[in-house]
Amino acid sequence: MSQIFINPPTLGTIAAEYQSRLDRLGMPCEINMSGKVVSDETLARQAETATALVAGLERIDATFLARSKSLKLIAKYGVGYDNIDVDAARARGIRITRTLGSNSQAVADCALSAILALLHRLPERHARTLNGAWDRHFHPALDGLTIAIVGYGRIGSRLARHAKHFGWRVLAVDPAKASVEELTDADALLPLKEALARADIVSLHYPRLHDRVDIGAREIALMRPGGIFVNMARGGLVDESALAAALRSGHLGGVALDVFAEEPFRDCDPWRGLSNAILTPHIAGSSEAALRTGFEMCLEAIEFAFGLRSEEPRASFL
Repeated sequence: MSQIFINPPTLGTIAAEYQSRLDRLGMPCEINMSGKVVSDETLARQAETATALVAGLERIDATFLARSKSLKLIAKYGVGYDNIDVDAARARGIRITRTLGSNSQAVADCALSAILALLHRLPERHARTLNGAWDRHFHPALDGLTIAIVGYGRIGSRLARHAKHFGWRVLAVDPAKASVEELTDADALLPLKEALARADIVSLHYPRLHDRVDIGAREIALMRPGGIFVNMARGGLVDESALAAALRSGHLGGVALDVFAEEPFRDCDPWRGLSNAILTPHIAGSSEAALRTGFEMCLEAIEFAFGLRSEEPRASFL
């Protein structure tokens, strides 16, 4: 029997609001209510009957696709699609959409929140206050800082807009951009290594489209002493152990990670005792507004794919 599967665990929290719309699709719909990424066993079962799949972070690989008998659409909830074997899907005529822009504001806001918390050393001061200390240090001045934004798309440009409100100089790193003149709010367009060396803050906002680590120990060593490093893009772009070592040595002043090479994140030991690190479970884009917008974009894509909608969906086809 044809079936629609909605796998992102965050969408399970709001799916009931869209039940009448799901019913109109005319196919049984299974929603992941577990709060966790679906297991390989669940995926194997889904492959047998899935007609449409709203995908999150689960691995949609060639093995899954080879087992799929009736799958017509993968509606990716989110921007990055490194967990999907795009070539294998295309070879089978399976269309793929993603929800570009649905969580841009949420991720940019979360990145800024983490940057400000690290600049003010709030995690450390919170811990020290709970432990009985009463250290009334001055806050650092926020004006005059330089931020390197690696990946100057929807999220990166929104973060740049935030940065300009603080009077920060914005360095853009994006090989897809030809000149700084085409970039709103950017002061310069630079190669990665030059930007790392010139920035007080580095924030990553681009997809992972390869298996290599872009920022390792050598690149981290280029950063200014006391610099802030943020990754709310994709795990695997940076060497997490090298980041922890740079924070422990005092070379970096703060690190915020919302994404990890392996998720769920388990490698806690290198980070224990580090007072100026913020580690969160891939939730930067999960504002209520972003959840609803992203879910609606996925539903529009399904409706369009099965002739229940004539207007082009907001979700982008790969």
